[in-house]
Amino acid sequence: MRQLSSTVMLHSCRRKAIVSMIVLFLTLAASSFQVEGLLVATNKTVTARMTTSTSNTALHLSKCPSPSQMAVTVNSIAGGLTFGGGLIGFLTKGSKASLVAGSGFGGLLGVSTQLIRQSSSRSKKVGLSLGTAVGGALTYVMGKKFWASQKFMPAGLVAMAGMLSFLVNTLGLILFNKEQEDSAVIGNEKKES
Repeated sequence: MRQLSSTVMLHSCRRKAIVSMIVLFLTLAASSFQVEGLLVATNKTVTARMTTSTSNTALHLSKCPSPSQMAVTVNSIAGGLTFGGGLIGFLTKGSKASLVAGSGFGGLLGVSTQLIRQSSSRSKKVGLSLGTAVGGALTYVMGKKFWASQKFMPAGLVAMAGMLSFLVNTLGLILFNKEQEDSAVIGNEKKES
């Protein structure tokens, strides 16, 4: 009886730890979106105060970060988490596979982040595509490990980060392609006029 209650208590503690980690991860991701959006909006606030109140209203709507800004933030967080997790796995258990996979996936997400920050539309598209592919691969690989082990750390957390990266980069890629199509249509209409 005593052993059963300690087992139940252990599972309860694990559940609380898992929920705490999910909340922490989502809070971190949400706060970095807001910080990045506010940093972008801060420069516009100064300009809007010097002009008219109409600009100020437009500024209020522009505080939401664009999908590419969100992809940069999510890829940075997921890449850092993956790289850090691989390094911790190597240092604690001596797992070279963790180090190689963590630094590989983390590095690719870092490259994706840098490509998205470039001003060229081609590099943004490549960066969003790379982020989508790496996020999907992370979700698949670590999701399988999580499903087999039922342990949230590290497989569940990295799978969640990969899924978030996959979804945000996919959304960014879809919206980016839509913007490119719309600008091409507008350019063709101007040529015909």
